[in-house]
Amino acid sequence: MIIGSKEHNSLKESYEIRANETWLNNDFKEENLLSSLNLFENESINRKSPVPKKLEVFAVVSGLSFSTDLKNFVKDIQKKINGILGETLKYWVKEENLGVEYAVLKWPDQAITEGQVKQAINCLKQLQVSCPKKLFIKGLQINPDGCIVLRGYDDENFVSNIRSYIKNCLTFLPSRQSGWAHIPIGRILQPIGQEKFNSLKIFFESTGLLLSHEENISDLKLVHEKRWYMEDKEILFTKKFI
Repeated sequence: MIIGSKEHNSLKESYEIRANETWLNNDFKEENLLSSLNLFENESINRKSPVPKKLEVFAVVSGLSFSTDLKNFVKDIQKKINGILGETLKYWVKEENLGVEYAVLKWPDQAITEGQVKQAINCLKQLQVSCPKKLFIKGLQINPDGCIVLRGYDDENFVSNIRSYIKNCLTFLPSRQSGWAHIPIGRILQPIGQEKFNSLKIFFESTGLLLSHEENISDLKLVHEKRWYMEDKEILFTKKFI
């Protein structure tokens, strides 16, 4: 990845536009957090122990899981944010479920056939990618809906190139697709008050933006996700980069 390249700058700008919206207020707004709360079972929210809802999603991802170094990197970040949030209602993605998404084949409110799943597997079988590729983690951000993500940048644009390949290969893809190369690591699920919010802002705008990690990516996985945040999943096919 060439720092300062057009692709890098465009992705960085996209991250920053979304992140800056968070700090326009003095706290998280309940209406913005609703989309996050809707990912979890109501009963678990009432128990203050969020459990992601059941669903039916098919997607192509890398991770599940990543290297020990990246998992420790994420755990350290989660611990530091926990120190600010205290008893605030929140959810942390489990280390074995961390991933970066290339394409969604089916969202919960849509359908997919066995034939389309086979077509997706054949599509990935024909994909040629040299191993390994590097995902550069440069910075951390929190969005207005409480979603906390690592800012990822794809070496040689491999994430965006694979997305383009899948899009050209599979004509049934939903229109709703991510343009980022981020790794979600958790969600804040309630307003936290101005004092904690200010402390969080200081952390994200100082320490958070300095965080850096390089991760080798060696495969893609076609996964049937049965509960949000991959808490229940079936890996249907793994494509090794060779």
